[in-house]
Amino acid sequence: MKKLAMAFAVGCFLFASAQDSEAHYDDILYFMWQWPEGLPIQDGNFSEWDVVPEEYWFTTDDVGTRIVQDDESAGSVTTGIDPSRLSFRYVPSANVVDDRFHWAYERFDDSWTVWSDLEPKIDADHSGGSFWVEEGMTDEEENRAKARGAQPYHLFFSDGTQQGPGDWAWLWMTPADWYEDPRFMSAAYEYTGEPINGQEYTLRAEFALPGFNDFKWDDPDYSFDNIHDIQEGDIVGMTVCIWDSYADCPPASEEGSECYSKWNLTDAGGNDGIDADLWVDFVVMELDHDALSTAVEKDSWGAIKASVKSVEK
Repeated sequence: MKKLAMAFAVGCFLFASAQDSEAHYDDILYFMWQWPEGLPIQDGNFSEWDVVPEEYWFTTDDVGTRIVQDDESAGSVTTGIDPSRLSFRYVPSANVVDDRFHWAYERFDDSWTVWSDLEPKIDADHSGGSFWVEEGMTDEEENRAKARGAQPYHLFFSDGTQQGPGDWAWLWMTPADWYEDPRFMSAAYEYTGEPINGQEYTLRAEFALPGFNDFKWDDPDYSFDNIHDIQEGDIVGMTVCIWDSYADCPPASEEGSECYSKWNLTDAGGNDGIDADLWVDFVVMELDHDALSTAVEKDSWGAIKASVKSVEK
């Protein structure tokens, strides 16, 4: 069974979770894994992620919509990805204790370019709608509107080669410069190859992101207080774009720039970057105690549990 399901087809838990919430794009509902307190450990080691069932993961085979960057409105194609050029998998998950969405992400790419990044987008309380400017707004009103109810993050796991030292996350529509603080988000990653050299590379990253119910670009304390309180059964609006380009691409503005692409969960095109109604829904599932207890018995998992206890002492 694939990871998507209709809300009324998978039992009372999903029915109770979804009945008070209007669906996002195409009435699609995906499952989101829930972690217990203290997990996952963010260290670039994926051993604890082995417990997450396969149906929660997204792979190259699941992402069939390619949005061509130079003509987003007419450039959607569903031709599949050549695994010799690009292959990836990722899984979003939730922790209701630390109120963060935790991700594991792996990628093989034949060309590490400036637009070889990941764009996860979060509408944590399922109410984001349009989070962009409207005609007639003042500069102050525009800055307040951008990313207010939903957040589209660009993530660059390249040791600051593109964004600058220590700079790995970019909330592109806002002038805020404080959200990468560990108080809000964090990441651990490792890679082979050399960043932004146009050559082959592999990447493995773990990261944690908040969903802000009310993001205020010039007030980190207010924004911190408005991080969404994740609850089991929450319906979360979310989507992911995998950005990709080839080393021999012409500038994006020139004819023939079809090699600038992003692979999306939907075929909504460019507007999904400013309208959360074009994203898909995820339901935060119950803790799978059986799977977690079985995994604890494994040596790798036991080592992780031991490290959690040592941190807590």
